[in-house]
Amino acid sequence: MRICLEATSLRGLRSGVGHTTSELHRALVASDPTIEVTLLAMSAGRDASLRAAAQLPRTTLRGGHALVRAASWLWWRTELFPADRFCGRADVFHGPNYLLPPLRKPAGVVTVYDLSFDRLPQMCSPGVLRLGGVVGTTMRRAQRIITASAFTASEIADLYPDVADRVRVVPVGVREVFFAPRPAPKAAEPYLAFLGNLELRKGIDVLLDAFAAVHEQRPDARLVLIGQPSVGWEDVSAKHARLLGTAATAVGYPDDATVASTLAGARALVYPSRYEGFGMPPLEAMACGTRVIASSAASLPEVCGPHATYIDAGNADALAVAMIDALTHDADPDATKAAREHARSFTWERTAAETIAVYKEAMEAR
Repeated sequence: MRICLEATSLRGLRSGVGHTTSELHRALVASDPTIEVTLLAMSAGRDASLRAAAQLPRTTLRGGHALVRAASWLWWRTELFPADRFCGRADVFHGPNYLLPPLRKPAGVVTVYDLSFDRLPQMCSPGVLRLGGVVGTTMRRAQRIITASAFTASEIADLYPDVADRVRVVPVGVREVFFAPRPAPKAAEPYLAFLGNLELRKGIDVLLDAFAAVHEQRPDARLVLIGQPSVGWEDVSAKHARLLGTAATAVGYPDDATVASTLAGARALVYPSRYEGFGMPPLEAMACGTRVIASSAASLPEVCGPHATYIDAGNADALAVAMIDALTHDADPDATKAAREHARSFTWERTAAETIAVYKEAMEAR
């Protein structure tokens, strides 16, 4: 099978989509020696990260030049210049980041993680809103649509009923780095962690409101925020400037090993998101052996199962109570073991096998 994988997300510092695309690519070529992958970069350049991805077996790198970049500007507006002119022979073209260009011959598959641009537009960046403006078009181009949760499948069926029969649920995997974190340096003070964009959709405002109350009762407690500032962070950080200057620290996105080590040393991962299409950070924390406090919103109960402590999204008082409990009481070893086993069930081998099955469906439907 010849697969063209849209690969722009593999450039530079990788987001969650970049990691997902990278792991899917690795698992696909490892799963079947007959699979050939073309990585098509719709950017105007190639970098070391993209070139490194192309070193995997049976992988070819195309794109990454100005002509493809110019063509991609048209793809979200017209049906001109089908993308398979640039990727060579392919049986399937997979857009793993919401977007699928027009195609002549390959079957089209697109991955859609959530519909935040439809459900919470006031909490989305201009770039995400622009993306939302073309997702309907790209889903209608696809023979099959992949999403990672039954929750998002139901969201697509609700908002885009004309493509509901094309949707297939394929959960993603947890990366191995989180199952064997390097030992965390002994922290002088107990801390809680958050992992994700520092934005309103993730409940960063509720988190800091709750931690302000926690800190009054537990002045020794600390909060480590792992992620990049996004929508709403400027106002939230201004409101809590004193707290952020003392007990709470935003550390950006360090390397994967440091993220895993930080999670492993935390008393709990706190994840009060208002809207998630999947929710990988809670599973990564479980893999590290760390407790999870999460909102009961959207896909999170589906993904975390009985292995998280749930609070209502937006309820800072309930969140503060759960955080104090995590700081005060040690985790149950049996619960930690069960949570790690739950995280271990999300494998990239399974993701690759189920994705290949979707590719075959798409080829038959072409």
